Amino acid sequence: MAQGRRVERVAALIRREVSELLINGIRDERVHHNMITITDVYVSGDLQHCKIHVSIYGNETQKANVLEGLRAASPFLKGELARRLQMRR
Repeated sequence: MAQGRRVERVAALIRREVSELLINGIRDERVHHNMITITDVYVSGDLQHCKIHVSIYGNETQKANVLEGLRAASPFLKGELARRLQMRR
């Protein structure tokens, strides 16, 4: 039971930090043209893997551009999350 709460707590921390990074951290203009909502954050039981689901407002072309920008920014996001959360892995 305690592990489930830990996973939920880490997921909430990741959601908060990624939200902050989407607003202030990413400089890619493709990401800032549309509204992005973090819908779910799934963290594995061993806290080693995470999947972040987003919802993007706009037409299909705009969504594709934003998603491309997010994919390009993923190494930056991973590094910043590791630095901010100060987790072992």
